[in-house]
Amino acid sequence: MNFKTTYYLFAVLGIIIVGLFLLMFLRGPDTPDSAFIFPTAHDRTRMGNEEEEKAVHVEDRITRLEIKRTHPEQKLVFVRNPESKLWELSEPAGLRINSNDVDTLVRQVLRARKERDVPSNSLKEWELDPPDSVLTLTGKDKDDKEITFTLNLGKVSPGTTSAVVYVTTSDYPKKPLAVLKSDVDHAFWKLNEFRTRDLLAETENEIKQFKIKEKDKKPIVLKNVSDNQWTFVEPAYGAADYESTGAVPGAPAGAPTGVQALLRALVDLRVSGTEPAEDKEKKDKAEEPKKSETPRDLGFVEDEVRDLAKYGLESEDKASWVIEVTRGEKKGSVTLLIGKKVEHVKEDAYYARLANSKSVVKVLGKSLEVLKKFVDNPSEVRDRDLVRLDPLKRPEAIRIENAAGTYELIREEKKDGGFPPEQWVLWRGEQSSKTDLGAVMALLSALTQKRQVKDFPEGKSDADLGLDKPEAKVWLWSSPPEKQSDDDKKAGKKPKLADAKNALQLIFGKRDRDKKTVVVRRIQGEVSTVVSVPEVLLDQVTGSSLAYMDRTIAGFGNPAEVVKLVLQHNGKTTELERKDPKDAKKGWVFKLPENMKDRSADSNAVGLILDSLNSLHADRWWTLKATEAELKQVGLQPPTTQVSVTVQGKEKEPYLYLFGKETDDKKGVYGKTGKETLVFVANPAILKTLEMDLQDLNIFQFDIKDVVGLKLTGWQDVVGEPVVRDLERKGSQTWACKSPAGLEVNGTNAELLATTLSHLRADRFVINKTGPTPDQNLDVKKGALEIEIALKDKKEPLQLLVGKLDKDKYFASSKQTPGDVFLLPRAVFEEVKKAPTYLVGPKK
Repeated sequence: MNFKTTYYLFAVLGIIIVGLFLLMFLRGPDTPDSAFIFPTAHDRTRMGNEEEEKAVHVEDRITRLEIKRTHPEQKLVFVRNPESKLWELSEPAGLRINSNDVDTLVRQVLRARKERDVPSNSLKEWELDPPDSVLTLTGKDKDDKEITFTLNLGKVSPGTTSAVVYVTTSDYPKKPLAVLKSDVDHAFWKLNEFRTRDLLAETENEIKQFKIKEKDKKPIVLKNVSDNQWTFVEPAYGAADYESTGAVPGAPAGAPTGVQALLRALVDLRVSGTEPAEDKEKKDKAEEPKKSETPRDLGFVEDEVRDLAKYGLESEDKASWVIEVTRGEKKGSVTLLIGKKVEHVKEDAYYARLANSKSVVKVLGKSLEVLKKFVDNPSEVRDRDLVRLDPLKRPEAIRIENAAGTYELIREEKKDGGFPPEQWVLWRGEQSSKTDLGAVMALLSALTQKRQVKDFPEGKSDADLGLDKPEAKVWLWSSPPEKQSDDDKKAGKKPKLADAKNALQLIFGKRDRDKKTVVVRRIQGEVSTVVSVPEVLLDQVTGSSLAYMDRTIAGFGNPAEVVKLVLQHNGKTTELERKDPKDAKKGWVFKLPENMKDRSADSNAVGLILDSLNSLHADRWWTLKATEAELKQVGLQPPTTQVSVTVQGKEKEPYLYLFGKETDDKKGVYGKTGKETLVFVANPAILKTLEMDLQDLNIFQFDIKDVVGLKLTGWQDVVGEPVVRDLERKGSQTWACKSPAGLEVNGTNAELLATTLSHLRADRFVINKTGPTPDQNLDVKKGALEIEIALKDKKEPLQLLVGKLDKDKYFASSKQTPGDVFLLPRAVFEEVKKAPTYLVGPKK
């Protein structure tokens, strides 16, 4: 092969490559081998931004759709409304359609793809000359130039999911294409299949007001005032209950109890078909659907009806029902007339038409049944919640006005995000106080309890209902107060609430003691309703502001810093001081009374008193500012009991706690602190705590390991003369008798006695400092048992005298508490006092 031949061959190859390049990149998506049946609809240079990765679909550019059918002859024209962007039927005019279904058809046509190659280009063979149906889509491209897409439908192959329809398009006018029928199924729909079945509204949220009138009855009108808040316009029943929360006692079975059920029933009043009755005798008369009718056709009876009387729909006056619905989103209002009952069908159905249309349709009776029960019992839908708040809102402030005065409770968020995350502040005028959160929550729970309205009193004057001179008034805000400046917060100024007209108001009238209810006028905006609720609610709102005050009594801080405690009760004064103010562990000593001076006090008992006072909690507040007469009335002038607590560094200003009489029911005791005029009622258990024996009941405290011996002298009443048993402890459970010699010690009993003595504690002291009385027999010669305890490294032994048995206690004394007499449990010393042999006996 010479050079010239090679050159020509490479030149031809180059031309082929360039041609392929031009074919692939310059031809664009409108080439005949495109997968779409309308490749021009996906031409980005004409339909959208060339830089987009995906083709811009042209559906939104289509503004008109025309369908022409041959068998039977029919023409449908859909036009997109330029403002709403929704589809409307312009030919035949006057019929309502579902815009979404037309959108679906447009999208199906423009996105349809070739399913497989067609072996023949004969249009007649595929029934495309002429076609059975022609769909023409028109609109404008991105340059505002008119675009048109035409789809011709021909032969349909057998089958269901695999069936194809043969088509030609304006992009392929002479070439038959096979498309899955399911991909363009909307193209086969008849007129009625495009028609909307919604009559009054598509969704419940659309409905803003509705009027229902059954023939020969008064109309009922309900209006949406905000979100899910509804009210009766006619009759003037006031607020309506939105939620369906179960049957109202005494109401007919199935009667709706909330607007929500009514809205659902109104939406469910749709064009609905029903099958003919199965009764053979009525079959010939039954309204059977036409052979060409599909399930989506059922329910549409007749259009452009001249004789509406045969359906009972000639006018609103003649209709059985007239239902008018006002919808939101600029959709206006629509009125539905319901006429005669459809005969010879399985389910109850009725003829109906929209007031502005002469097209008659069918609706099923089950939705109408709900409305029927509502019209018969409209009061069952009245709002039976005394207070109903928006689900997304919460109470922000409460104002209460009653015989005790006017006060407000205002919510305040915690800055630190602690628990609970909120707190409420009580305001009396410009004076603020902490609140008892539990009491505030109890009030809110009582006000917002579900369905507590028992009745709706009617036909009585305000004077008859006690509303002219109310027992209490309550305002409840669900909007927060105005935001305060930092200066106002520091100054402690009260937050400013919104106008009371914007709050829900409750006016409490007469109490019916027989029914145990109270009348309340509920005012929310312009809606006023008189109701009766359980009388216990009146008790919640007739009390003073004290019911909501924080019931914590101010404490004195860390008990370890208390250096002095003085208790005065029934003319007796007990004064205690710390042994060492710098070391709380060293305990307390008595300073008063004189007979107890310098004696140790029971640190546990003193600690219990201090803890009880420091955590003192009022069961309730009695009065805010007690007069002198009131203080005398409750035993606080002078107080029955007074406690003074002195904290280190604050010796000049001790904390004072005063307690007076018990309440009449004996369930509380009156009290106050310091010079405060605020009087509270506390649990009377505090008095028993204050009356505790404060003397240290510990007689001995030593380690059993330190015991080296026990010497017991006594048993005069047993053997006729005092005897001595001197025992030596050689080790745990190992004892020997030093005197008298030759006796054996019961080591177990000796160890048990020594262990008991190591932590000996009196039940109580009966004499302080003045010494025992003769009848207590605290003398060895009168039968007392003397026990001396020798301890390692201690020169003097500990000494205990156990005397006469008094019931189940022994009188006892000790040199370690000179002049004192105390009681010890019987069980501890009974065996050892019976005879010396309990501890020592002859050797075996």
